[in-house]
Amino acid sequence: PKEKVIGLLEEMRANAEEVRANAAQEKKDARANTEEIRANAAKAEANAAKLAAKAEENAHLKEAALESELAASLIKLANFEVVYKTRLLLELALAIKYPPSKSPDLKSVTARWEKFFKEHVVDAKDDLCPRAKMIMEAIGCDERGTVTKDNMRTIYNRLSIKVHTKQPDVAAGFCCGGDVSMSGFANAIALKMLQDDADVIEGSLLNRDLHYLNTEFKHTHTFMPDGSITRLSDKLVTQL
Repeated sequence: PKEKVIGLLEEMRANAEEVRANAAQEKKDARANTEEIRANAAKAEANAAKLAAKAEENAHLKEAALESELAASLIKLANFEVVYKTRLLLELALAIKYPPSKSPDLKSVTARWEKFFKEHVVDAKDDLCPRAKMIMEAIGCDERGTVTKDNMRTIYNRLSIKVHTKQPDVAAGFCCGGDVSMSGFANAIALKMLQDDADVIEGSLLNRDLHYLNTEFKHTHTFMPDGSITRLSDKLVTQL
């Protein structure tokens, strides 16, 4: 009968609309689930970044605390005996100048020294700056400036083991120089430049006399915390 056919058609049409509606709802739900998954992933990524930043900050704080403790120990030790640790003094002074919390991109002592060298030791023409030349002249370094400059550029990586193990027969305190090679002049100039740096002065590590040792490991000059150098033989003072 015609009525029965029409009824079947209407039922089929209704079923099709229900299927379409269900499909649309499922698509909508899937889209919502996808957005929720993306949002949760973004939150997880943000939380991971925060945790990583916090871990790095804690590492920096721990490193700074250890360096501060070591610096304090060296200062106390220098009141009683010779402290002839040029590499260590360079490390600690550069850490004061470029603390990890303010210079996170400088992850090694070599990188810190490279930055200090470019900013404070050489000028725009890559020549030794006037202050470095004055220090070089004051301690009797008669080598050409280019030789001293090239030695200073890589001084941290080139300090010999002898510089760290020899015990000079001088008064208690911090010592620098001493090496029979150009490294002696270079490490001394580097430490004097750091001693006079405003940021390092705030850290107090080098706010004391530094004994400069010549190639025979004799105390011939004193680097003063007021920016001057005193030659012991005639008490000549060079004000930088």
